[in-house]
Amino acid sequence: MSSSGCLSRHSRTTSGTGWSIKKFVRTARRYRTVKIKAGRQTLTAADPQPDDLRDALAKIGSTGVH
Repeated sequence: MSSSGCLSRHSRTTSGTGWSIKKFVRTARRYRTVKIKAGRQTLTAADPQPDDLRDALAKIGSTGVH
């Protein structure tokens, strides 16, 4: 793959966040949501995401990249 192809691929995968894929994966893997069903109730437990991760997720979501 040419260097321009690598740069193009890199910019698409980070969707303008300025984050490398490695940084995104390392940061995001710690934050998960767990849902527990107890009878008729569903309890949700989650750690709050840091502002920089929340901003990166918003940028990715707004670009329509899946």
